[in-house]
Amino acid sequence: VRPRLPGADRPPAPWAANRWAVPLPDFGAGLFEVARPGQKHTVRGGETFAALELQYRLPPGTLSRYNPGLNPFYLPPGTRLNLDGRNLRLVLGKLGRSGEEEDFEFGFNAQPNTPEGKKLVDNFASLSDQKLLDQLQTDLRLGTATLFPALQAANKIVDHLAANTGKDLNLQGLVPLMESEETMQATQSKVSELFRQKMSVAKGDFARIQFTKGEVGLPNFEMTLLRGTTLLTLVGGTQQLDINLDAIKVTGRSYAATIDLILYDDFGVSANDFVKPSFPANFGQDGLTALWMLQHQRNYKPFRTVFRFRQIVHGTF
Repeated sequence: VRPRLPGADRPPAPWAANRWAVPLPDFGAGLFEVARPGQKHTVRGGETFAALELQYRLPPGTLSRYNPGLNPFYLPPGTRLNLDGRNLRLVLGKLGRSGEEEDFEFGFNAQPNTPEGKKLVDNFASLSDQKLLDQLQTDLRLGTATLFPALQAANKIVDHLAANTGKDLNLQGLVPLMESEETMQATQSKVSELFRQKMSVAKGDFARIQFTKGEVGLPNFEMTLLRGTTLLTLVGGTQQLDINLDAIKVTGRSYAATIDLILYDDFGVSANDFVKPSFPANFGQDGLTALWMLQHQRNYKPFRTVFRFRQIVHGTF
């Protein structure tokens, strides 16, 4: 029989359950977590870049790189931070201006300033709004060379004008046709070339990159042997190009950047557009006249058509 020590039958003291355990303060759940691709973080009071990089297990300097212009030691509560280079949507430049000039005016009972213009309008004066819309649709479809995406775009344009909201109209279905034209390829190539140059000058600090007026020409779609008058009819000249950095991945001194180009075209006409249209737009003069009457005499709102292009740019700095 083993002798029993005094007090051996008493339960152990709480502090003796694990005498080697070191008590830690309770910081709550989520002290450390791994950032998901494209994840954002909403700043709470007192947080800093260094503390957040520790929390999300990010390499030092990551948040400064992907959140330019912020004080790393004082972050206003409520600020949304990028935890990596995805979904940056950083504006690199806005070239040109859309939604302005006479093309974008509208109202009731305007009259052309020339006898030729008045004669053209008088020929259609008795037509209803629907008949004018039908005439516009007929001429748009005739100019599209029976290409299915272009026919769809023509129908969307007329339906959107008939709705009379004045809101932007996305015509993404035309983008493959537009990308095959030299004028668009030249714009995309210039953006890529300049981005590489600017990244080298900025030594990889993409937050310093800005495109300015005159550096990149806006595409102008004309009649071609391949597409005929399709893109001239539906787009023609463009008025504004937005250049955005959507995402970037930097590895050492190499990078892969995703750049979005957003192109805007004003769908509206002035008196000069329908009175003396140049070749080959003169074949659609009846449609241009109908559009002018709807816009300037029947109070139909012009709008912008929008096209989004995405390109990947690789380089080193």
